Amino acid sequence: MTLLSGPSRLTTGWDGEFAEDPSAVPVDIYLRGVRYPGEAVFTEFWNARWGVGPDEGAMFRIVFLGTSGPVSADDIDDDRIVVIAPSGEMSPELRPVAREAAALKETRAGYAISADPALSQLAHAIELREGELATKVADSMGRRWADGSVITRGDGPDLTALLPTLEHSGPDTWLEALGTWVIGRDAKSDLPQSTEPLTDELIADIFDLVAERNQEPPLQASAAAIALGLGGTASSQVSRFKIGLDTLLESVGESDGTARLTTAGTASGLAVRSLITTSLRMPLELGALYLVDYIRRRDAEAVLIPVIDAGFPERINRDTLPDMTWDPRLLQRLFVVRSATPGDWNAALPYLSAVYPAATRMSNVSDAPLSADVSADREEFAAGEFMEELRSQASRVSFTASVVTRVEQLIGIKSNWDLGRLSDVMGASSWSEFAELARDAYDNARGFRVALARERTARGLSMRSHDIEQTVAYLDAAEFGSEHRSLQLEARALRARFGADLINDSDGLWPALRNGFDQWRGDYRRTYISMHAARRAQDEERQQRMSRAIVQVAAIEGFGRIPELGPAQGRDLTQRYDELALRLEPCPFLEHDISLINHPSCENCGVSLSSPMERSDIDGYLFELESVLGSYNRRLSSVAVQEALAGRQSDRLSKLLELRDAADLSALSEHLGADVIDFLREFLAASE
Repeated sequence: MTLLSGPSRLTTGWDGEFAEDPSAVPVDIYLRGVRYPGEAVFTEFWNARWGVGPDEGAMFRIVFLGTSGPVSADDIDDDRIVVIAPSGEMSPELRPVAREAAALKETRAGYAISADPALSQLAHAIELREGELATKVADSMGRRWADGSVITRGDGPDLTALLPTLEHSGPDTWLEALGTWVIGRDAKSDLPQSTEPLTDELIADIFDLVAERNQEPPLQASAAAIALGLGGTASSQVSRFKIGLDTLLESVGESDGTARLTTAGTASGLAVRSLITTSLRMPLELGALYLVDYIRRRDAEAVLIPVIDAGFPERINRDTLPDMTWDPRLLQRLFVVRSATPGDWNAALPYLSAVYPAATRMSNVSDAPLSADVSADREEFAAGEFMEELRSQASRVSFTASVVTRVEQLIGIKSNWDLGRLSDVMGASSWSEFAELARDAYDNARGFRVALARERTARGLSMRSHDIEQTVAYLDAAEFGSEHRSLQLEARALRARFGADLINDSDGLWPALRNGFDQWRGDYRRTYISMHAARRAQDEERQQRMSRAIVQVAAIEGFGRIPELGPAQGRDLTQRYDELALRLEPCPFLEHDISLINHPSCENCGVSLSSPMERSDIDGYLFELESVLGSYNRRLSSVAVQEALAGRQSDRLSKLLELRDAADLSALSEHLGADVIDFLREFLAASE
């Protein structure tokens, strides 16, 4: 197995002195970019307690003995422990050096707190001398350890290739070499590998990616997650973790005396930590990432021991993951892991509290060490309050959804509010049904809260929906003539802005759009008022012509009663006159009477800019009257000319000429009484 060591952070701080009752010194080494925490112990003599497993979370313990002693593999209870025993005894010349170093250390400690500059200088000189002595001791111990023995349970490491280096090196080199050996000795596959060292910041970014807190994670986090098999990818480590945890959750057993209690579908935090550090050879920080990934993929749940201001929800599941923030203490706080998220009140709380913030946790025996005193009455009361609030909000959501739907239909564009799905969730008949629907619809509690927030934003649409609908209706109803091209193009541009962006924004885009519409409507009104005034003037002029035309209609009727003039012309002129006269009524509204605020046309006449100014029906009718009268005029004039050419200057001809010259021939209608008609008939008959 190839073990790539990265930049290690070994800060043993060993000063060449062996304490009589030392404490373990925490140290970190990096392998394949992964940080592995461990312990270093510097002790003069062997103590049985150093043969017991390292503290929880430590991946190895390296014990440096100052004196060789009766230590064997039987004294070591854990594979993660390595003991380095030196050869022989410390040389006689070094013992006074070690004693002097210890004395100087004690002396310097007394001077270090003094404010006297002279004593401070003295303390500094002592420190330099102390360092020289410690170096001599450390060099000597390096040679003694290289010549000594490495003791561990089972087969020990092969240090042949390293001995020349280790002989002239300090404890840090020994720690890195032996720690690497311990971590990789029983690994069933290659150790996890990151693209770069897993710093605290990088781990936090990877956590956000795995928990789906960040939709656009940093590239470094994405690359590292892929290398580790996290965030939806696959790796041997993910497979090993899944198999190991599945096996643990499927087992049924009693406590083994170390609180590793497991039941079907449940595993204790201690058992999970042991699986990670001992079986899978993962540090707890990395194991926490794999656990979160497991929970996300398998829809499992973890319960944490409550800690004030820990930054974690007490339950970790698909619902709560997006709301979590990274804390390296996650596995240390782990109380229990469940293979599935239960459907109880506490599990639904992330959804319940989104609707009803007053919803609180209930005592639940499954969440021990919390109180197991379950109060059914309290839950029933809380459920009643929740359902009352749910029904209230459901009504509001339904109203908002109806407004959005109405605006969508008017504009002809589908928005992305998706309030129908939210309405279905809010229509649940119980809190448990609500939680189930919300989870299925939005995947997690944060997704549901986002949906609620979007509804509150969409609610602003209902406050201006009337104005939007009215504006769209105005633009859709406006009509234009060919001479209003510019005004029409502006209207089309405005109408095009009433799209999905406006509906989805519901607020920010509307003020600017409304302002643009108001400006356009001002231009439109000026154009319309001008057109309306011109049309009104033309209609008044036509009305006057029609008033005069009644005389012409009467004349044509009179001429039609004279067979001698030939067949009657201009049939139905009287009926048509009555019909046209009724339709020709100029709009009484003047400029100040026309608002054009809510509708793009006059409220009285409804004429549009596209309506033609010409009245072909009336103008054609008046032209027809003129044509018919002209025909009769030409007939009578022809007879009069014939009479004159024949030299018949009769009284009848004189009278006819008088009638003709009285006005245009149509004026004869004023004289077409029975006597005039009889005269014309006689005259025409005599002229034949």
